[in-house]
Amino acid sequence: MFALRNSSLAYMNPWLLLGLSIGSMVGTQICDYEKSWVLKNMFFGAFVGTMSLSLVPLIHMYSMPVIYDALIATGVTMGSLGVVAYNSPSE
Repeated sequence: MFALRNSSLAYMNPWLLLGLSIGSMVGTQICDYEKSWVLKNMFFGAFVGTMSLSLVPLIHMYSMPVIYDALIATGVTMGSLGVVAYNSPSE
């Protein structure tokens, strides 16, 4: 986060960032894991990188309590869904 805070990469053209994220997502889906697992992992790493890169300006625009509230709400929601899925009877 600190390295990307002052980087010009974080403030690139949003259409280019969208194209890179969609391209890496499609590349991840197209590649076969059994035949080219390195390429699939590289596409997935690029997708995760573009998603995290798109969140860097969000940290600067909003204060940290808003980000923490979103983090807590997401954690509670995903945790409760996990508990429901764990306790549901399997088919």
